[in-house]
Amino acid sequence: MALPTSIPASTPGATSAMDTDGERTVMSWANDQEQFAHLPPLPEGWIRVPSKSSQNIYYMDLNTGQSTFKSPLELPEGWVQQTSRSTGQAYFWNAELQVSQFVRPVE
Repeated sequence: MALPTSIPASTPGATSAMDTDGERTVMSWANDQEQFAHLPPLPEGWIRVPSKSSQNIYYMDLNTGQSTFKSPLELPEGWVQQTSRSTGQAYFWNAELQVSQFVRPVE
């Protein structure tokens, strides 16, 4: 996975492997994504991190420093992924909006 060229300074742990409390940092997790190799690849700049308290996976966008338990692979409500019969290319369709597009929709 390619990491962004810079991580916002406001992102906790952006520069070291461990913080002052001995906890793993963002960069430590960004460099340790092999444990998730069996899962589908995430969009560029996103990483998976296991939660300390629940061991559920949460997701962090290294470009913005934002984190969420909602996978960036989930489509916004109303959108579905389809495959073009003529080209075999994936596209996204929203029946309510009557919109189709090749770019993955975001919220």
